[in-house]
Amino acid sequence: MMRPGARQYVVNRPLYSEDSFADEHEKVCRRRKTMLDHIKLYFTCDAKRAKNAALSLLPVIGWMRIYRVKEWLLPDVVSGISTGLVAVLQGERRETNALSTSLIRRSIVQGSVTLQQREVPV
Repeated sequence: MMRPGARQYVVNRPLYSEDSFADEHEKVCRRRKTMLDHIKLYFTCDAKRAKNAALSLLPVIGWMRIYRVKEWLLPDVVSGISTGLVAVLQGERRETNALSTSLIRRSIVQGSVTLQQREVPV
């Protein structure tokens, strides 16, 4: 705690001797775990572990509780369809570009296309 107007802290706590501390605070003895204890703990399954495993495998379960179906379903469907259409159309465009590029390369290699050089005004 800092006194108003002062630039130092004051700490108030009881002074202990070894005996008085031992009287107030009991020593906790911990038992060391064996390998068998660790294995048993690792392979036990309770409700909390099952819930965490299900949520990690299917995260949809976690947010389904807070999902507002009436408000969010229609906009989510519309955005999903539009995103899917964009992805499909871009994929088709890339295939078309790749196909036309390969046809041009093939015709150049076969010698059926003559390339003309043009002067470009600067």
